[in-house]
Amino acid sequence: MKKLLLFVLVLVFFLSSCKDKKKKDSVTESAVVNTELSQKTMEDDSLNGKANEIILDSTKSIIALFKNAEENVNKLVSVQAEVSHVCEHTGLRLFLKSTDGKLSLKVTTGGDIKIFDQDLVGEFIEVEGTLMETKLSAEKINAFEKELESKNEEEGHCNTEKENIDKMRKWMKDNNKDYYSIYFIKAKSYNILGE
Repeated sequence: MKKLLLFVLVLVFFLSSCKDKKKKDSVTESAVVNTELSQKTMEDDSLNGKANEIILDSTKSIIALFKNAEENVNKLVSVQAEVSHVCEHTGLRLFLKSTDGKLSLKVTTGGDIKIFDQDLVGEFIEVEGTLMETKLSAEKINAFEKELESKNEEEGHCNTEKENIDKMRKWMKDNNKDYYSIYFIKAKSYNILGE
């Protein structure tokens, strides 16, 4: 049962990072979001018109965090990004998306934070907290694939889950690892940017 729950969490992570793939142009993670990009912001509503008010620090981006994630596990980190989702049922988790919409990062409550408010969706926030890592072993991925195959025989075929498994295996091979890392932040504090 624990394995199934873990795999469901992994799928939620991957599926939430795929929602915004069809955006025309997005602001790059290293860009300073200010008046230089105001014309782009007016053409591309992916920043919800807030780009004129907020300056994002590229060293605190999701992309920058993931580049050094392995070295920063169990360390205090800070990330600036847009909130794409807050868990509706409990408010114990939220997801941040990179400015290009290709990456997603889960943030869980911690410190004095009891729940995340639904009003955070669409806001740019800075989160400070401990970077955590969950490692999915090749065995767990194989077991999930078998479970998925039997489920697909009963309920129909879904390519997205299989593609995610293939991406995990490719990452493991490319990085010479016998596990797949999933990173998230256990929040200590957060603040809404531009307020």
